Amino acid sequence: MKPGRSSGSINSSARLLTVPLPYFNRLVMDVGLPKKRHCAVETLSGGMKRKLSVAMAFAAGSRTIILDEPTAGVDPYARRAIWDLLIKYKRGKQI
Repeated sequence: MKPGRSSGSINSSARLLTVPLPYFNRLVMDVGLPKKRHCAVETLSGGMKRKLSVAMAFAAGSRTIILDEPTAGVDPYARRAIWDLLIKYKRGKQI
């Protein structure tokens, strides 16, 4: 592991954000990563990391979310999953 990098799992990310676990579980299911929740984040593919980062943006609970090209460089399936997540969780938020 490189210095300064964490080997945290998706579950540990939820604890760092102090997100209610049922809400975070739903986000993980919606981005299609339930089987990866105990894996180190570094082991995820680029598309999976991108989906996770968008889910974490929503999990933080902010009303304003700034995303810079959230679907750049991901395959069509991951792109559709990210857009579905944005559509599903955008209520009451500025994206």
